[in-house]
Amino acid sequence: MKKTKIWIYTKHTDFGEALALYISQQNDPDLQVEFFKYRPTQGGLEEEMQEHAHPLEEGVVLLTDDREYFKELSGKKFYLSPYPTSKPEEIFMYQNRKALLEEVRQKVLPEIVREMKEGQTEVYCVFSLENGEAATEYALSIMRTMRKQGKKILYVPMTPYPLREELWEKSEVLTIPDLVMEGNPHLQSEVVQDGEIFRLRPALHHKDYLDLKKEEVIRFMKNLHGQTFVDLVVVEVGVVFEYSLDVLKQGDVVIAPLKESWLNQMKKEEFERQCARLDDGDLTIRWESESLPAITTREEYRRVFEDSKKG
Repeated sequence: MKKTKIWIYTKHTDFGEALALYISQQNDPDLQVEFFKYRPTQGGLEEEMQEHAHPLEEGVVLLTDDREYFKELSGKKFYLSPYPTSKPEEIFMYQNRKALLEEVRQKVLPEIVREMKEGQTEVYCVFSLENGEAATEYALSIMRTMRKQGKKILYVPMTPYPLREELWEKSEVLTIPDLVMEGNPHLQSEVVQDGEIFRLRPALHHKDYLDLKKEEVIRFMKNLHGQTFVDLVVVEVGVVFEYSLDVLKQGDVVIAPLKESWLNQMKKEEFERQCARLDDGDLTIRWESESLPAITTREEYRRVFEDSKKG
């Protein structure tokens, strides 16, 4: 069977090269991928760039993060969006590479690849290299946005600092570390519900995560994909423990809010360096520097869940 040609052109050269390399390393029997540093053309480039011109072949599928270029092109094409998207002509570029490739296959090869398996729920992981409540604020902002789209959400706060302690006073549900160790794939009986947001019980202390085993953590994260009583799972990784990277690697989308500053840039570079050292190249992180509506007080936190009850 003839392979489908995938051409990748991105303004973010490192991202495009890494994506093309990843796809080629999968030895996909249906796809042939090639990366271009310059725009493949329909009719040529500006005169000074003619030496780099490469005609866009008929039948090629193009992936690009260049919005203007995307609009100019005809033919089969997909826009690599920096934000989660449900538009059929767009693909979220900062999701886990394995999930990104699966989405590419579904859209490029609809006659070969069917819809994703039923029973799989998308998992967002949110963490922060900053101190304070940046991860909590961003996780809640995601939930607020998704609730407006009518989605039911499971919130998994991997943090020992629950902001609404009164919910747990008479509750007998297990904490997240207990659930991780227990390994029960059915979590619906262990949630507390706020409208259309369902929450697991946080740990009582960050030390509770120290007794966990790597295989238990990975099993728990994989189980989250099977929680079909909700449409989306949001995991807030608010504590750092030995297997935090294993938690992030199981997410379909990994987001890290990070305000722009020289110190945060150093933190980001060091984190990426350590990931590379640990051979975690398949961990694709969306570093989010845009400001979000602040959720810093107990009342603002509560309002997210009250809005959820209103539907």
